Amino acid sequence: MRTRTTIPVLLLIVVSVTCRDASLSPDHRAGIMDGAWNSIYGYDGFFRRLPRDVTDSSGKPIASWRFVVADRDGLRAPYDKTIPWNAEGNRGARSVPYPVFRFGPYSEETSALYTDVLAICGRGTAFDETSPRRLAALPNDLLLLIECRGTGIHWMEPGDVDIDRRENIPTTGIDGCGFMIAFADGAIWHVRSDVPQHTLRLFCTVHGAETHDRNIELAPFAKEFVAPKLPIANDGP
Repeated sequence: MRTRTTIPVLLLIVVSVTCRDASLSPDHRAGIMDGAWNSIYGYDGFFRRLPRDVTDSSGKPIASWRFVVADRDGLRAPYDKTIPWNAEGNRGARSVPYPVFRFGPYSEETSALYTDVLAICGRGTAFDETSPRRLAALPNDLLLLIECRGTGIHWMEPGDVDIDRRENIPTTGIDGCGFMIAFADGAIWHVRSDVPQHTLRLFCTVHGAETHDRNIELAPFAKEFVAPKLPIANDGP
């Protein structure tokens, strides 16, 4: 009798885990990452440049490029881009989740405010502050965005994957098995966590993306979920 009551309980646990993990599926996460890329594409099309962190007069970042994109998309909360993201005047915007950069599920109320999407930044990347470029001027194979689990970074807060400061690029997404990436041309791939660091780094810089082929070197560790959208001209202005 005890055995019969145990089996349904175990089945219930399995079903519960399966339903919970449905929101972590590669298809779901690819859709979120695609939305993040589209936000950058829309910003670039309107302002003719990639979004950048907001900085103060000394050059110190005071708000993330994600906040800049949300501003362009129509953030429905009071905010002030001239003050730091965590200043009192930005309390209203700071309390509003922005799902474009969050995969979920939410384990607690505040977790909805953290970003799961980070940009690849640093010297030679798409977000290199010293050499700004338009999206259409970037090589197809250049990495723009990466999924990172447990960043603890508020979506308005400055904070991304700086290849000059990080020895290793994060390779664990929220499912613990792999991570989503977005390329300059809009392609969205799911990459296994065992991808070699040196292989991943090849596609973080403009030079690397111009001299290497993702379909040869990175594809063995990955699967495409969203096809490229742009016939990007690598020699654009």
